[in-house]
Amino acid sequence: MNFDTTHEYFFTDPCINYCEDHDALMICSHGDSTDRVIIAGLEKGVMDNFRIRLNKESLEQVVKGTTDVVD
Repeated sequence: MNFDTTHEYFFTDPCINYCEDHDALMICSHGDSTDRVIIAGLEKGVMDNFRIRLNKESLEQVVKGTTDVVD
């Protein structure tokens, strides 16, 4: 059975980590809660493409002057 669904989460102080050994992305909260979401089945190539796209978008925004450079 296949179906489409959307889940929306909010993290107040998120931390994002990727584990290549488990092909999994983990997003967790710091502070008072230990909430976390783990998304499995994301191969390294998928994560590399995502990172490259984010870097490209960020650089384009810097060039356009729409965002500040983060150290």
